[in-house]
Amino acid sequence: MSDGATARFDLFEPLAERCTGESVTMVICPGITNHNENQYIRTFVDYAQKNGYRCAMLNHLGTLPNFEFTSPRMFTYGCT
Repeated sequence: MSDGATARFDLFEPLAERCTGESVTMVICPGITNHNENQYIRTFVDYAQKNGYRCAMLNHLGTLPNFEFTSPRMFTYGCT
């Protein structure tokens, strides 16, 4: 991003085929301090995968402990 922030998405492939045969990607944007290691997110992604959805999971800036924080900010809703 323009201020040096690195957006991080994790992609989870479907574990089953959808009944319609379509390939669908669900983009998941969790609450402000959450990431793909939270139990409620992992449960939701598992359910979606088992129902044939590919999931693209946004990890908010600075929430993952093992990845470098590259921005002077942690979060913004359009600089409001």
